[in-house]
Amino acid sequence: MRLFQRFLNLLPVKRRKVVFANFFGRGWGDNPKYIAAELMRQHAGYELVWLVSDRKKVILPKGIRTVKLYSRWGRIELATAGVIVNNVKNAFPLQKKPNQYYIQTWHGDFPLKYIEKEAESELSQKYLEETQADSKQTDLLLSGSEFFSGIVRESFWYDGEIMEVGLPRNDLFFDTQSDIPRQIRSRLGLPEDMPMVLYAPTFRDHGEFFPFPDFKAVLAGLKQQTGREWALLVRLHPNDQQRAEEIQYSERLLNGSFFSDTQELEKAADLLITDYSSMMYDFALQRKPVVLFTPDMEEYRAHCRGLRPLFDELPFVRTNTNEELLRALPQLFDAAHQQRVDVFFRERIRYFDDGHASEKVVARINDVISRGGK
Repeated sequence: MRLFQRFLNLLPVKRRKVVFANFFGRGWGDNPKYIAAELMRQHAGYELVWLVSDRKKVILPKGIRTVKLYSRWGRIELATAGVIVNNVKNAFPLQKKPNQYYIQTWHGDFPLKYIEKEAESELSQKYLEETQADSKQTDLLLSGSEFFSGIVRESFWYDGEIMEVGLPRNDLFFDTQSDIPRQIRSRLGLPEDMPMVLYAPTFRDHGEFFPFPDFKAVLAGLKQQTGREWALLVRLHPNDQQRAEEIQYSERLLNGSFFSDTQELEKAADLLITDYSSMMYDFALQRKPVVLFTPDMEEYRAHCRGLRPLFDELPFVRTNTNEELLRALPQLFDAAHQQRVDVFFRERIRYFDDGHASEKVVARINDVISRGGK
């Protein structure tokens, strides 16, 4: 590998090549997807490469070619890219050259649990070394709020530029003409006008078991509250995919864990049930109701990475039992609840998302490439 790295160091950088990676080679999704899509929309004429773990399992739009991330060809693509876009900070086979530009988008802007340096005692030495090395190579890190920018400065071992423009993946939430809700319902075999609740919990650091809500009771409660039939879509975290088999699905209780783009599910849903996931922030940007189901809150605080004090300030309704969850449903559609969310976002989080993050990041890429590097 040392000899191969010497070879990589000799390869010239192709100024107009942009290479993307999403969650260790996963498919078309998260912030890299929306930056790549904006580059294609602008017909910028760049060579676009998407690094994947398995080329057979990933379908991408025409105009982006796929290469295996950890293969020799994947390393060659990285070594010759003018711009690299990534959303995780470990196990990334890059030794950046001076005339390359590395954008770290991260993959969440509202961490309620402690991360990076804050959780140093819970993280492996290998991860700590990799994330610190990544920060040293990073030229630009994206932020969607003053709250997150503060965490970056304190905990990411990073002293470079923070671009406070929002997250590209959240641009979708501001697109009032999007056809995504209809497309998602069509894929799921649902009527176009059927309201949908999304259940999307986060994972537990050590694989601890946590109970699901009573899905049938939730559907019955929503029908009673709104007078309409609802569908419920279960979206489990990739680290908990095996638990998807525990659920008995039906025509209105559906498995959404196979979708590659969580943002599209959030765009289609009318209500979110989650626990400690940063999805609550993304979803609430749409000013749609969120309810927290946290039956294992004390265990989560004690055995996982802990929860920030901010968790106790959240404007969302928090429930610990199925009975509390059902009683909370009427509050979710109350105007006063929405007003609390608005104030929290504006004054406590001070968010930057406005639907134009992808355009602003692409403008930076255009500028970097026109200058031939930093």
